[in-house]
Amino acid sequence: MKQILFLVLLAVLLPGLVSAQDDRHGDSNGNFHEGHANNRNARPKHNVRPNVYRANRVGVSSQVRSLGVRSYPRPYARTQLLVAPRERSAIAFPNRGVGGAALHTNVFARTNFSANPVVRTHMALITGGAFRAQIGIYNANERIVGNYYWHTGNGFNYCHYYDHWGYHWYGWYLGNSYFWTRWYSNNWWWYDPAYYRWCYWHDGGWWWQDPDTTTVYVYNNGSYMLADGANVNVNVGNGQGSPSTQAPVQNQGGKNVYYSNDGSREVKVVGADAFLYDVSGQNAFKPVYLGTNVTSVKFSNTSNGKPLQVMLLFSDGSFGLFDDQGNSVNGGNNSSGNDNQSPANSDSSMDNSGSGQAPAGVNNNQPPAAQSDSPADGNSNPPPIPGSGN
Repeated sequence: MKQILFLVLLAVLLPGLVSAQDDRHGDSNGNFHEGHANNRNARPKHNVRPNVYRANRVGVSSQVRSLGVRSYPRPYARTQLLVAPRERSAIAFPNRGVGGAALHTNVFARTNFSANPVVRTHMALITGGAFRAQIGIYNANERIVGNYYWHTGNGFNYCHYYDHWGYHWYGWYLGNSYFWTRWYSNNWWWYDPAYYRWCYWHDGGWWWQDPDTTTVYVYNNGSYMLADGANVNVNVGNGQGSPSTQAPVQNQGGKNVYYSNDGSREVKVVGADAFLYDVSGQNAFKPVYLGTNVTSVKFSNTSNGKPLQVMLLFSDGSFGLFDDQGNSVNGGNNSSGNDNQSPANSDSSMDNSGSGQAPAGVNNNQPPAAQSDSPADGNSNPPPIPGSGN
């Protein structure tokens, strides 16, 4: 009789005990999603995936996705960005490959680089965990400065080079073409030779981050696209197509960024190198390299109707003058012929200085010439540009 009463009692209480349990169902991986047995308004779900937060998996715009990009990158911290002056962004490429055989290859053109299926397929390969582990072994053991270490991959050859600045370079020779990258901050970086920018690889695209902000742009075969898919001025400054509609300020626009008072020109100092940009919206020229060892930048006052001039202040106390196209004035330096006088058209002031006179302590020395990683060739040409063709 007791057994019969126990079974009756169990039959009455069991449904209530089941409904009081945590209404979640786990899958074979230990992931849980809400159940629906006691929720009349719930819609049945099929193949439910765990709701895992992925910061880099925010849905990309259709334009960005058309480039093969699958997700946006997290912005780098300023200390993690690869920002190097031009003389530290160049090496002499080898002319002989595996076994000393002569190389007869052409660099991948930068205008057919980001969408090139050969490049994209190769980047997917070398970002894999196994290959990255091998790179770590090479970096730890192949450290003779200036030596070319050749290796053979699955259908391609590649070269490791350790430069005297402490950077690790890898050149990828794929059929009749090649490109070079740098391994830095646990990632692959490619140098844009037209705009002097190091771009990093992330999930299907090459990305450039403005070193003065956390804004990122994806490289698109010669131009740059904002993360939201808007095509912007490749100079990435204020003006037509720029992400900002605010008129540029007359003075320093940010850390190492300077604007002219008429809003038409911008100078960025990257490392110690100064580059002039046209931010008027006219795109009259590509960025122009002005000089190295630059400590400050000043613009002439154009309110008097006279042409704009740019003054660079160098670390040795000298200064150089340039017109609004980046052409040097009087050799681009404070030569002895001008007796330390300020530019002729800056009879009011030079921006950021408050005085039309040259700064105290200037001398007649030439601004220091940029050094090159390539062998000396007896001329003052800028160093070779690595990574891609023009």
